[in-house]
Amino acid sequence: MRYAFLLRHVPAFAILVPETALPIPCRLTVRYAEAEKRAVVEVRLLVDIDGFDEPQPFDLTYNPTNWVHEEISWSSARGILSQNQLMGLARNQSASKSCSAKILSLSLLTPCAIRCSPSIKSVAPKPGGSSSYGHLLSLSRTTSCKIIFDVGRLEKQSHSAFFYIITYPQHLANLPAERCHETWRQLDWTDLHPEESALPSYAAVSAKRSRAGSSSPSAPPSKYARVQGNAIPFSALSAGSPTEKATTTTASPSPQPPSPRIGHASEIERVFDTLIESRLPAALQKMMPDALALLFAGSDSPESSNAAPRPGTNSIRAPAIIDRLSSRDQAFSKALQNLRADMEDDALEVRKQGDVEFFETLNDYKLDLLEAKDAHVAEMNEEFQCRMEDLRDETIELVGETKAAIEDCADTVYLNAWDRLEGIGNLASLRRSRVTTSSTEGRRATSLPL
Repeated sequence: MRYAFLLRHVPAFAILVPETALPIPCRLTVRYAEAEKRAVVEVRLLVDIDGFDEPQPFDLTYNPTNWVHEEISWSSARGILSQNQLMGLARNQSASKSCSAKILSLSLLTPCAIRCSPSIKSVAPKPGGSSSYGHLLSLSRTTSCKIIFDVGRLEKQSHSAFFYIITYPQHLANLPAERCHETWRQLDWTDLHPEESALPSYAAVSAKRSRAGSSSPSAPPSKYARVQGNAIPFSALSAGSPTEKATTTTASPSPQPPSPRIGHASEIERVFDTLIESRLPAALQKMMPDALALLFAGSDSPESSNAAPRPGTNSIRAPAIIDRLSSRDQAFSKALQNLRADMEDDALEVRKQGDVEFFETLNDYKLDLLEAKDAHVAEMNEEFQCRMEDLRDETIELVGETKAAIEDCADTVYLNAWDRLEGIGNLASLRRSRVTTSSTEGRRATSLPL
């Protein structure tokens, strides 16, 4: 289908009805197929979309079959725009006085249709972007809007077609999208999500796969590490001397678990050594103070082992104390070994889960990049094919026009040459007849008697 661009991406302003906001900058396109009586008015907005560095184009399509014919109006835009805005609209942007700004008021039966590039998967606003997404949402919802542009951008031969479109829209049908935009996505205002968070698709919680054994990142860490049924606070694993712990006045209300790096052997041994030095003497003295006093008192003098025990003291022998200490030391050493093994296993598991999540996120990001690349390449190919088809059509038309002109010129030259040849032939015949007449008269003269 052949159509003409009456206006193509000319600067314009869109105004919502009622006029409660500032004019919205946009680009106006009007296409018209005179033979098929089809037309369309398109308004292009550049919108900041999440996932793209540059603003993306969105085309708002105003089809004549969706217009309220009785409410279409055409008026002057005097006093509505500032001088700078008029200068941006003017065809000659060096002089705003040359701008003949006019208002095309459109009233719609239903909100307009929207087209966007197929590379835009999720229509979500860009965090920290401009107000362009709000403009898109407002224009896509409304059924009444005004479009201001410089009527001087219309070519003289396009005036009649343009005013026919806005005067008799009931006689027109809808014009399909351009060939280079046939693959663009079709949307309406219900597909826009102003409340959607601007997170990339691969970072959304709903897009992540459920993984067994993974815990919520917001869950608070466990306050105790279990070692064979005995609860050991994590605060007990912190480094420091008993004096430093005694001078501490305020404890952390929510102690954090140790870093996974503690799975290294050197750091674990250092933590355990500190734990034993700071906690074991106090724990032993609290559990059996009389036995320790008896043990240390007996080691001072040999006679103390034969002396009678004092009233109120525990008569526990040194070998029994040593055996008890040895058994408790073995149990504690085994508990520490189990704790170290558990911590190493936990650290290894956390690292494996982190590696899995990292590579999954990286693969998702690579897939997004490949999809975006393919979409952009396809869009470039379509644009190239569209341009090549337009160039081919123009070339064919130019060749036809040139051929017709050459044929006309050849016919003219041929006719002129033919006329000249006929003239020369007539002149030669005339001269031949004169020579023949003169020779005949001469022969007659010689034959007469003297």
